[in-house]
Amino acid sequence: MQSRKQVGYETAKVGQGRAFKNGWIGKEGDGFVQIVPTIQDATQVDLREIALTGTFKAGEKVLADLRKRKLIIQRKGQWFTVKKGPYFSTSTAKPETDLTMEMLTAYATGEILVIVYLIYPLEALTLNAII
Repeated sequence: MQSRKQVGYETAKVGQGRAFKNGWIGKEGDGFVQIVPTIQDATQVDLREIALTGTFKAGEKVLADLRKRKLIIQRKGQWFTVKKGPYFSTSTAKPETDLTMEMLTAYATGEILVIVYLIYPLEALTLNAII
């Protein structure tokens, strides 16, 4: 009776049903008595295993029961693997689109410039692509 006040009537009702089903408590008069000295809560053990590993080895039947009781929610996860490619850089550089006067004078004087040019899809601009 005291635990009903602590957790609320609806919660105590759900827990009370499971306790009767598992044989942990019995009814004596208007109150309840504890039948077993210690309680082994299989649901709590199952939920801990799911929380730690993300899966459950015992089977789909137990998982379906936990889903029905709204203790777990199945979600789909996606994982991506990202690797550094050949053009990996820690900085973002805007590729050049046109030749500038500075580039031409640097080339004429023999100065070496490292410039990244924008690659145009010239195949898409041909007459065959229009026809």
